[in-house]
Amino acid sequence: MSVPGFPTQTWTGDESGGPSAALIQGPVRISGAVLGAGASWHVARDRLGWTTVVLIARPQRCEVLGVDAIVRACADRCVDPLTTAHMLARRCGGMDPAETGVLRIGPRGQLVELLNVSLPAMIHWDPRQGIAPFEPVAVATGYPPDGTVTEMVRLAPGAVLFAATRGVLPHEAGWQELNELVSSLAIDRFGGQIADVPPNELARLVRSSWTLGDGPAGTIAVGQPPALVQAA
Repeated sequence: MSVPGFPTQTWTGDESGGPSAALIQGPVRISGAVLGAGASWHVARDRLGWTTVVLIARPQRCEVLGVDAIVRACADRCVDPLTTAHMLARRCGGMDPAETGVLRIGPRGQLVELLNVSLPAMIHWDPRQGIAPFEPVAVATGYPPDGTVTEMVRLAPGAVLFAATRGVLPHEAGWQELNELVSSLAIDRFGGQIADVPPNELARLVRSSWTLGDGPAGTIAVGQPPALVQAA
């Protein structure tokens, strides 16, 4: 949708609903799923063609509209994920901080700048290299510490970035649980195609394939379908 006063397009997904189809940025697809209250995902495309994607598990005082306004304002200013993370921490930090992950996708889609602030799971799955996790930098506070830097990823055909909140995977989960999640959701089989499904279908996949835990449950998938699928 167009937002008056902001040269951006924005989309939001929470327990009340979300986009009707996967979003498109060049060859890259973006989808997300929310399975209950307290989690949401937000997408804002700025005037330079970059797309910011935020997955957040919110404390009660931090409302969806407040997060939306921050994501829109950051997209309007074309800032990097670290600046967006700081702005969200000011709004949703404190004794019970939000869980947050921020990605910024380049205009052509393949280049992604990202920061896992406090999510228990943010991974890059590549059909050649397998799983590469990005550790959270500020689980206890939600504020990125001094010296924090973002990561840069180039999405190859078939690759996907996948992130989840603690209702999907707890913070104490290790490599075994992470590999089980990847296998259960068939990320290791379908790769970037998992991001090319509507949010309601992604939610059904997570519910039917994985046992959810306590806390807000939300996921995002940013991926590039395999080259043969794109050609078709």
